[in-house]
Amino acid sequence: MEDDFNTPRALGILFDLIGELNRRLSRGEKDPETFSLYKDLKEMLHILGFPLPRNLHLSPELEKLIKQREEARKNRNWEEADRIREILKSRGILLEDTPRGTVWRRRG
Repeated sequence: MEDDFNTPRALGILFDLIGELNRRLSRGEKDPETFSLYKDLKEMLHILGFPLPRNLHLSPELEKLIKQREEARKNRNWEEADRIREILKSRGILLEDTPRGTVWRRRG
């Protein structure tokens, strides 16, 4: 691969991303931008072959439910949004709707 992959640069970007994500989370920012950074981190770790810490990971099913709820809210389908919120709550995921979007956290 010679220098095509540039591992040192990839690791530098990875550490920058982790630093930014940690700063946002320490300030309690769990907005859509922070979630997007998390998804970028998850993808980079996967590409580089690193495991993702379990306490940060949401299963694809839970991620899908959160997206479905966001869509239901966007369409003003409050009954469906509430139904999905209850499903997530039963699985230990609490949602908070903020002016900047919906954020999630684990119960406990």
